[in-house]
Amino acid sequence: RRSSDLVDKSNERPFATFGWTDMDLQKNLCIEGRLLLGDSAYANSFAFLEGIILLNDYIYGKVETVYIHVGVENKKALRLNKRLGFIPNDGEIQFPHELFVNGDKNRPQIEMYRTKEMYQAIRKKLFENVLED
Repeated sequence: RRSSDLVDKSNERPFATFGWTDMDLQKNLCIEGRLLLGDSAYANSFAFLEGIILLNDYIYGKVETVYIHVGVENKKALRLNKRLGFIPNDGEIQFPHELFVNGDKNRPQIEMYRTKEMYQAIRKKLFENVLED
């Protein structure tokens, strides 16, 4: 398990934590950890996007496929992750132990994934959208 603080370079202020777990270099995959935004002033900021991009560039330098697990009722997180290029895993579930929050059957999650190729396509679009604003 690895995590990193996202820090605003202009003022050295940490504003989020992000990371990965279950990195398997043999299978060429891992789970991207939950992105925890600690300072809402950074939501939709360039620093926030830059942190996401930098960590994903690093992860995709190591593996080909990244999985995430999102609560089925967390519409905001589902929408964000779809915008970031993740799609539902309709095939074999890679991490069945992650399908419920802390094993709670009342809190189901969906497994989603994104390949390196999918990431590269969405990465370019993310920067284009920021530069247009």
